[in-house]
Amino acid sequence: MLCAAAFAVCGTHGTAVAGLAYVVDSTGDGDLVGPSTICDDGTGHCTLRAAIEASNLHPGTDGIFFDISTTDPGYSHGTWTIINLPALANISDSVNISGPGADKLTVQRSTADGTPDFRVFNVTTSGTVNLSDVTKASGTASNDTGSGTLTAGTAFTVINNTSASLISGRFSNLANDATFISNGTTFKAKYKGGDGNDLILTVQ
Repeated sequence: MLCAAAFAVCGTHGTAVAGLAYVVDSTGDGDLVGPSTICDDGTGHCTLRAAIEASNLHPGTDGIFFDISTTDPGYSHGTWTIINLPALANISDSVNISGPGADKLTVQRSTADGTPDFRVFNVTTSGTVNLSDVTKASGTASNDTGSGTLTAGTAFTVINNTSASLISGRFSNLANDATFISNGTTFKAKYKGGDGNDLILTVQ
């Protein structure tokens, strides 16, 4: 059960809004039990599902981080896997989700027979959502072109550059300020996004 160091972010009028840091310590899939200030699935652990539900309920830009033991049942050969069934709650408030590494954490839709179609993460907020160092797998949505699932202005961190230097080089055919369309959604690339030296994709 973990929550919550508070950290300050700026609201739309410069007002300090206290965000909370939820630390996921289980690959389980339990819902939030109790108040949004504490991430607990009722077993004394914080799951990703519970953390997203808590963040949605708590005002301000929260952070979701991961510190899962290697003795967790979802750990195997250097990788933690979080399997979701049913779909995670829509992300309806600004949040930063920071994994331990894309090669170390996978969040996936269940592949069991009869599992309905759903996205791994579905963003409905008009605020900012940063997702980094996490691999998404097996997500799907039937008869869906992507329209209406991502709100204009929603930003995704593709590269979280922790050095003081700017990103060196560019992805092929993706210049700074270039736009592209994926599943019916238009994104703009910024190599000087985030804190000034990150690769950010913003929904147009």
